[in-house]
Amino acid sequence: MDKFYRPRTKIIGGPGCGKTTKLLQILKNEFTGGLKHDQVALVAFARATVFHLRERCKDELNFSEKQQESIKTIHSYCMDKLKDWDVFTSSHKREFKKKIKIDPQNWTKIDTNLDDTEDRQEFAVWTEEEDKKLGLILQLIGLARHNMSNDLKGLINYYNLNQTHGFDKIREHEIINYYHLYTKFKKQNNLIDFEDMLHKALHADIIFPSYKILMVDECQDLSRLEWKVIAKLSKKSEEFYMAGDDDQAIYHWKGCDIRIFQKWPCVKKIILPHTHRLPKKIYTLARGVVRNIETRLGNNYTCSPAKEKEEGVLDTITSLEEIDDKIKVGANMIMCARSATKWHPFVRYLKDKGLVWKQKGSDMHGKKFVSSVSDKVLKTIQDWRLLQQGGGLEGKSVQNLISHFKENLITRGKKGALVDTNLCPEAFKNPDNKFTFEELQKKYYVLADIRKDWFDICKFTSDRVKTHKKPNALYDSPDDYNNYLKMAYDLDPTFTKTDILISTIHGIKGMERDIVVMNTIWTWPSWKNYLAGTPQQIDEELRVAYVAITRAKHELYLYEPMKGSKTENYFPFGDL
Repeated sequence: MDKFYRPRTKIIGGPGCGKTTKLLQILKNEFTGGLKHDQVALVAFARATVFHLRERCKDELNFSEKQQESIKTIHSYCMDKLKDWDVFTSSHKREFKKKIKIDPQNWTKIDTNLDDTEDRQEFAVWTEEEDKKLGLILQLIGLARHNMSNDLKGLINYYNLNQTHGFDKIREHEIINYYHLYTKFKKQNNLIDFEDMLHKALHADIIFPSYKILMVDECQDLSRLEWKVIAKLSKKSEEFYMAGDDDQAIYHWKGCDIRIFQKWPCVKKIILPHTHRLPKKIYTLARGVVRNIETRLGNNYTCSPAKEKEEGVLDTITSLEEIDDKIKVGANMIMCARSATKWHPFVRYLKDKGLVWKQKGSDMHGKKFVSSVSDKVLKTIQDWRLLQQGGGLEGKSVQNLISHFKENLITRGKKGALVDTNLCPEAFKNPDNKFTFEELQKKYYVLADIRKDWFDICKFTSDRVKTHKKPNALYDSPDDYNNYLKMAYDLDPTFTKTDILISTIHGIKGMERDIVVMNTIWTWPSWKNYLAGTPQQIDEELRVAYVAITRAKHELYLYEPMKGSKTENYFPFGDL
């Protein structure tokens, strides 16, 4: 482990103890003393954490948009020094698959010729099993590189991947062959993946800038490779602050090595003694779970004086109807599960009630949740209402609106030409032009009635409508989807009053809400594997449960929809 000769401080605290708040307080004091924004670097493991930090720095420290750019993920800091490379994406993965040829009956027959030729035949359609196997191999390669290790067999045993991921079906020479193919493909296309960003940043020629203060949040989530990058970044920093909570380390399966954070040397240690989030009942359950973790620092904290006076609500439910009065417009709620398949009851319940929710997704800004009512749908509705009020729309908005019109609301044969970018009127291409409804009627073949509401005019589509390829999709038909939009609109025309998040437990780490509903069916790893798991695996599952429980500010409901069923596995939280 690298030695440090600069002051360094470790900030340790439980959920809601104010680790991030402490970092920002230190920054505020330093800014008052004359520190400049470009002398600070704030680093985090995940994009969601970075987004949260940027929002708080904007609100509490008056960071400008430019100043917020100093808050980045580790990968972003590395990528700033690797501008001559392109990032390996899912589209590149598809292209990679097109470049390799696999005999489904014999995985050892791999065509290593990656040169493009015109007469090269397309590879056979990949089966689901083949696709999964390739994904597992690339995952293992990534784990090996995060662990700074070439011991593939050792890693398989360490992570118990034979049982939990199916690596028992993959032979070592297959992994080696794929590693060479993968490396060659990236080199030929000037691509780097996430692990490459870190490895290349450790190269001697890559020089990080100097900072007076380096701050790293959520340190418990870093892998051995990421810690190496942080070590290099910190060597040129006068002050180094690291904040984290080893009890919330839930990314062991992605290469996180909690032992490094636990053992990392420091000059000063700040222990935050009180949680300002958890009321007494929820705190008691959380501490009961976390005390079973064997590999922990033993962080002991208590409720703050204000939270000590609040009992909170802790209850077990077998049906969501039991808390129907809680699941409503205006709710501030998280509904989470250990795996994505177990949040389906939440989604269907909200859909049937006509409530808007946010579900795990991503965008360019690092936001991790997207609304069940998409921005495109919302804008279309807003545009129609604007036309009703006598306003005008620019050409692109007109095209979007027309694309969602029901049949017979445009003169026959004209809809396609109006929507098509190349065939549409030239006036639509000028963003300065605004079109009123009267003009759309007179010049552009619109037959709709301005007096009708949007749900009588528009018909939206969704990729979550059931088909023969998607029998388990959310909506039974396009009409079912549009009926949901109408119900949601009737309850809340803005679609924004309700703040319900649906996610896996990993997706809500770092968040908090007034109410948390957690599905206690534990499907990953399987119950059998959990009982026979390594100490690291058992500790990780306890930490996952702990993270979910500690998102609740006031009320926690443990959802056990099939209590007593022999076919389902429940996490043992103990007596409530």
